[in-house]
Amino acid sequence: MSTARTVAVPARPDRRFAAGMVATETINTQGLEQHLRRHVTGEVRFDTASLAMYSGDASNFRQVPVGVVVPRTLDDVVATMCACHRYRAPVVSRGGAPASRARRSTTPS
Repeated sequence: MSTARTVAVPARPDRRFAAGMVATETINTQGLEQHLRRHVTGEVRFDTASLAMYSGDASNFRQVPVGVVVPRTLDDVVATMCACHRYRAPVVSRGGAPASRARRSTTPS
């Protein structure tokens, strides 16, 4: 018997109204991962190392993602958005690391 992995993420109210986090949304991460692996030709990452790598940016803010998708095609983007909608998972698009992050990973001259 297999149990589904789940994760709770903050659920925010409508942005038009003044309120903080009011609840959490539970996401079936195992179902989301399986769905993405079936429908996306790009990379689908749910391993701990990848999640840690994508959890920060150039600020002090750190939020571990539910999963990471590196799409190869526009169809991958559409399939990812559909899967996230189906499993009620939040989506954050990242085009690339900011310059300050890139400088940190290179050797100074």
